Amino acid sequence: MANQYVWMIVLGMFSVGLMSSANAQVNQESEFSINDPLFRETLGMDSHSLQIGDDAYRIYYEFVWDYNDDGTFVEVSSISINPENKSLVMNVENIKESKYLDVVIPNKLLSAENYKYDLLIDGVEKNYEIDWFPEHTILGLIVPIDSNRIEIIGTHVVPEFGAIAAMILIAGIVSVVIITRKNTFDLP
Repeated sequence: MANQYVWMIVLGMFSVGLMSSANAQVNQESEFSINDPLFRETLGMDSHSLQIGDDAYRIYYEFVWDYNDDGTFVEVSSISINPENKSLVMNVENIKESKYLDVVIPNKLLSAENYKYDLLIDGVEKNYEIDWFPEHTILGLIVPIDSNRIEIIGTHVVPEFGAIAAMILIAGIVSVVIITRKNTFDLP
């Protein structure tokens, strides 16, 4: 009987070890820890990485039922940032029937004041569901048949014209003005 307990303890320790190593392997693939609520949300989602300057941002997305009745798959052909519109643009293909789409966006990449985004699908304003976390926002939206372009518009997007860039611009303008005035007064 004591032998059975020893084997149960050994098997239990082995199982915990396997689970821990599996969690460690999964964590290497995901930017979220196993305890982060977004870990469960993003598990199994497709993702796209955007490299902006030295920083990489991962956009997670998932179509519910990502295949059409004719056997073709819905695809996200590209994801990009439009700094002028302060928006995230997703180009999609093969939307042969309305699809529900979840998009997980890092708040450092795109955010909106009071979490009030504008959503345009092929230029038409649409409604969405939202769930937000300290580091990410999840938008749930319905993509209509034959849609091609999804644009999520916020109030802040990376890269924006930051304070350091403004100081460099001001220093450059001041330098040009000083050099120009100096050369103007040195004329014979």
